[in-house]
Amino acid sequence: MDKPLKIACTSADGKIFLSISDIYCIESYGNHAYVVYANKEKQFVTNSLRELTDRLSDYGFCRIHRQFLINISKIHKYQQGEGNNVEMENGIKYPLSKTGKLLFAEMVKK
Repeated sequence: MDKPLKIACTSADGKIFLSISDIYCIESYGNHAYVVYANKEKQFVTNSLRELTDRLSDYGFCRIHRQFLINISKIHKYQQGEGNNVEMENGIKYPLSKTGKLLFAEMVKK
């Protein structure tokens, strides 16, 4: 069976269906999250980052930091060393934690 192309999330108004390929990053906001798109627009969802990590890990998403879940296919550049961050195709940079760096390295090898 093919993987779904959209993910159902909960918003303040009810259910919304987000195209997985359009998501660049998901940022934690307390027990909720913001979904970040190519145009840097953010959409608030009431799902937790932990829940979204579990649901999107099979779609090429990697938890690089306790606050950030990124879409590996949308990475433009990985900066090693002191900066230790990833720059997305939309220009936003996200830091990698020590654990996130290990997860990221494993995922990039695949």
